[in-house]
Order: sequence, then C-alpha cells, then structure tokens
Amino acid sequence: MKKRLISLLLVLVLLIGIAPLALGWDHPFTDLAEITSEALEAQCPDAWAAVFISEVYREGIMRGTSPTTFSPSDGFSREMVVTTLFRMYHDRIANASDSRATPFEDVSVDAWSAPYISWAFREGIVTGVSPTRFGRGTPISFQDFAVMLYRFANFSGVGASAPDYADLDSIPYGYRTGSWARDAFTWAMWRGIMSSELIVDRLDPTANVSRAQSAGILFHYLEYVRHQEIEEAQ
Repeated sequence: MKKRLISLLLVLVLLIGIAPLALGWDHPFTDLAEITSEALEAQCPDAWAAVFISEVYREGIMRGTSPTTFSPSDGFSREMVVTTLFRMYHDRIANASDSRATPFEDVSVDAWSAPYISWAFREGIVTGVSPTRFGRGTPISFQDFAVMLYRFANFSGVGASAPDYADLDSIPYGYRTGSWARDAFTWAMWRGIMSSELIVDRLDPTANVSRAQSAGILFHYLEYVRHQEIEEAQ
C-alpha cells in the first residue's frame, strides 16, 4: 500500500497563504472548485473536497467520470468502493491475470468491475446483497462504506478498533446505524475517517455517499493508516 500520503496538517501548512493552487495539487477536472488559501481558511466545503479529490486522483485511487470531469455530486456504487480498495492495496489497476470469478449472477466476466469484485469477495472484504447478487450499481451508504473499510483494514494488517470511550449513540443519527454495521461505523467515526465536518455535517449512516465524500473518506483512511504505521514504528 502506498505510504507517501502527506498529512492533513502538512497540507494546511503548505497551502495556507498560497494563492490559487500550483503544481502538486493539480487535477484535470473542470467541475471542481479552485483551491485557494482563502477558500481553505474559510473551510469552504467545495475547496476542501477538491483537496481530497486532488490527492486520491494523484495517488491513482480514484479517477474521473471523464478526462475532464469528476462529477463530485454523483453517487458512489458498491463496485466503485472495491475498485478503490484494490488500487490502494495493489498500487495498480486490474489486468488480464486477475481472476474474474464470482458467485454473483449480476457480475458478468466481461464487466469492468469483475476483477475488483472477485478480489474483494475472495478476501472477505465484501459480500453480496444476496447469495447470488452483488448489487452492481447500488449506491453505497456511509455505514456500508465503513463496513468495507473495516474489513479491508483488518485484511491488510492495519487493524481496526474504536477506542473504549466510543459511544455511537451519543452522536446525531448514530441510532440509525444497523446492528451489523455498528462496530465498523463506530471505528470509522471515532478514528476520524468519516467524522470530519469537512466531509459532511451531522453524518447519517444510512445516507448515500457522493463521489466527493468518498474521496474525503479515502483520504482520511489513508491518514489513519499513516498514523498507525507511525505508532508501530515508535
């Protein structure tokens, strides 16, 4: 997994006081807000989304919906999530040598997402919406995203656990979390992966995740990984 992600604190140090963003945080997307020091200081959500998108794009984790558009408000599907996790873990896109075998009737072997779904199912990162259906095209909710990340963190050896004081019922909408997702969503919230107000205010675990929010979640997950590696090295 890539380890060269700059910390969010360092991003702030580098960007505050700098006029429209220069090289290093560039992207080809015309549908994103311009990242300026003024917008960042004002905590403009659009500018912060562009920061997250720029980084996950530069890291090769997410791509655009076209060469020049990212479509930040569009939804993020189940197969898109496992695709980003594959890219993070393998540091590449799938190729002809990757298995396309799945037990799902809605995932044909010639589907672009087949190798990513096959890998994620094989490694226990994702299951289907039924024994025979993966749910291709189904929008991902915050709690479903948290479950996939939780399993991915444990699979990849990073580990995932919430602090002892974490109380999901103490946060707005926490009570809406499904019983099957409580451990994962609690971990994601208390480890800062989904709780940042720069991603979404008063996070509802059942709400669907946009592409921009997905970029923020993946950015903060990589920050979590980086901090785990620092703690292990000490």
